[in-house]
Amino acid sequence: MKNFIQDFLINLASEIVAALIFALIGIIIYISLYWKNRRGILRFFGIGNSRPSICVYMSRLTIKSGGTEAIEYVERGYSGAAITKLEYDGALLIQNELKSRLLALLPTKVQDWLGEESIELKTIDVPIKLSSLRPIDDGVFRDNLILIGTGIYNSLSHHYLNDYFKKYSQRYSCYFFHEKDDKGQRVIGINRKGIKNAPIEGRDKGNEPGFILRIIDVDYKISVFICGGLGSSATYGSARYLAKNWKSLQKEFQNKEFGIALIFPNQEPDGEFVQKPIVCDKFLLR
Repeated sequence: MKNFIQDFLINLASEIVAALIFALIGIIIYISLYWKNRRGILRFFGIGNSRPSICVYMSRLTIKSGGTEAIEYVERGYSGAAITKLEYDGALLIQNELKSRLLALLPTKVQDWLGEESIELKTIDVPIKLSSLRPIDDGVFRDNLILIGTGIYNSLSHHYLNDYFKKYSQRYSCYFFHEKDDKGQRVIGINRKGIKNAPIEGRDKGNEPGFILRIIDVDYKISVFICGGLGSSATYGSARYLAKNWKSLQKEFQNKEFGIALIFPNQEPDGEFVQKPIVCDKFLLR
């Protein structure tokens, strides 16, 4: 009986030790994968020791007095800044991807201490803000930027798609443009040196074009991502594509400036249900 108990305890101890070893190996593998993933996403979005912060800027819709309908009678109605739900949903997808669920479980003091030790262990705050009215405050460019929306309602997107690329037209061989065609219709297209520029297939064929653009700002040395579309559905779809596919984009483009043209087939311009896009073009900016 005594020998039986000894053998049982020895076997139990062996199983506990084995379980602890396997658990430790699992923890090490998990931490290693987490570290690799965290380092990858921070590098992809330009977050490092020199630029440790990033901010999402959405389109600002300015509602004039009397521009909204109400259930009850109002004399003047709401006026001021507004946003589209779809753009905000796209901003949330990117914000959630950049946040660390593991770090969020730790006490605040532990998070602060880890953040001082390594940028990969830093809790990244990703505020979502409205783009300012022009002129743009230079303080905006202290952070890496993710811009949701094209240059119609987003002043920062307008700055890059128009002013910035005009200023550095000799530096870039390819970049997106957003303008009106000969019929007065809004179009999105790719500007290529030495090639006749043509818009991406758009609403005349029942599609909604969108794009993702990554720029390394020459003036402010920050990473800038633009997710845009003709309508809010394609803008949301472009932000969703970036949030879901940043790993493959990092592997393909690494730290280079790039553009991706997307087509959302049979898509309503502002529809809540957003189709899966077709990638119709990819290119390096230079």
